[in-house]
Amino acid sequence: MLNSFWLKSKWIIERYMETRKKLYPLAVLGTKLVIASLSAIPVLGCGLVFTFPEGFILSGIQYGSQAISTVTFVLSFLTFLIGVVLIYSDVKKLGDIPRSTAKALITGMLGTSDRFPDELLSRSEHLVTRETVKLGISELTANDINAQVEMFNSEVKVRIYERFILHNDCAKIYLGGLARIPFLVAYGSCFRAVSAKIKYFDRFHMDGDWRLLNDEEKGAKLIYDNPQKVQPNDNGQIGISISFTQAIQKKQLSPALKDHTLDIKTNLGNERNLITNQGELERVSFEIQGIIDTFSSLADCDEIHFFIAVQSTVALEIGRRFQEGIHKKWVIHNFNPTEGKYDWALQVNKNSIHRYTL
Repeated sequence: MLNSFWLKSKWIIERYMETRKKLYPLAVLGTKLVIASLSAIPVLGCGLVFTFPEGFILSGIQYGSQAISTVTFVLSFLTFLIGVVLIYSDVKKLGDIPRSTAKALITGMLGTSDRFPDELLSRSEHLVTRETVKLGISELTANDINAQVEMFNSEVKVRIYERFILHNDCAKIYLGGLARIPFLVAYGSCFRAVSAKIKYFDRFHMDGDWRLLNDEEKGAKLIYDNPQKVQPNDNGQIGISISFTQAIQKKQLSPALKDHTLDIKTNLGNERNLITNQGELERVSFEIQGIIDTFSSLADCDEIHFFIAVQSTVALEIGRRFQEGIHKKWVIHNFNPTEGKYDWALQVNKNSIHRYTL
């Protein structure tokens, strides 16, 4: 109960702070002052006349508009002037702000749009974001795995990340998209060393809309056996299966890895969009990284094979945990639902990917 209350309170505070960051307080205050100054003139400028009954000590009191018009005008003008100055200061500051927010959209699935969901950004953020950088391949060749591998390696070779996404002190990156799991993990690995804040967006299957991971934490906890009980096979291969969107069956795994794979689930069961909070996503992926670190420390481990059933943002965040020089080779397997098995795989390296021979 206490943990649930803390998660809800934390979520409310985070949403409030995020909303405050999107506002321009001086411009908002200035607008209110300008409106108040203009509306005050006809209200305060009216004369007041009080008439008493006949025979009263005073016949009446008159406080005309002429008596206060000058004072009203001066006060209204000063209020108006202050409001204009406040608005101008925020507008000028906005013009000086560099475009430090990048937008990256991954495409690689048939029937998916290549339009970045700009509706996710606030009105103020639109003024400081750069042009969308699209990663991946066109829909016409989305089924050509070799073409996608070639495109990925070309993007890395021409340094598209440094030149068009991370250039000029990028402070924030909106990242999301749809592609096959191995490619999502690979693209995630390209953002592993960035200092900019990653803001993920995901497509929700309920209505098909893109959304940020801004919902409350669900309290997701990973469930798995002791990693030390899982050992590499005779070929130095060890596996990790991650069942978030659907359960991965042991019979679906490569025969050589069925008895050498750690199965990871959550206490929330299986759901298409299981993780809807970015903090929760980062916490879960960090724990998975710890398991990868443990397997990589095994002297007889040469390759870590991943069998992953997760939403796109989880795959990207797992990819960001790739650490060359520390982790053993990563091999990401692709599941073919038609045949009910993993039919091809990619090996993720420091600066490239290639098809892995099963």
